[in-house]
Amino acid sequence: DFSRAELHETIVPSALQMDWRGSASHLTFHFYHMIFIPKPRDWCYRRFGHLLALPLPKEAEDMQVDLHLARGRIVETILIPSGVISFSETEVSHFQ
Repeated sequence: DFSRAELHETIVPSALQMDWRGSASHLTFHFYHMIFIPKPRDWCYRRFGHLLALPLPKEAEDMQVDLHLARGRIVETILIPSGVISFSETEVSHFQ
C-alpha cells in the first residue's frame, strides 16, 4: 500500500538537480517498484521504489537483473512499472 510507504531522502548529483517550485501546480512522476529476492532466500529486503520524472524505456520495464554483492551474495532484482503519481507543489517542497 503506497499510501503507508515511507519516503527516504536520496542524494542527487548537482548536475541533475532542479528547482521544481513554480514549474507546475502538480508534478507527475513515474513510479517503479523494485523487488529484491536473495539467492538463497535467507534474507528479507525492504520494499523499494523509484520516482522518475521521465518514464524508463519500454525494454527496461521488464528488466530482471542478478546483482552480485560482497561476500558472494546474489540478489535477483525485478523492476515493476507501477503507474504515475502526482504531488502538489507544497508536497514537493517538503521533499527538498
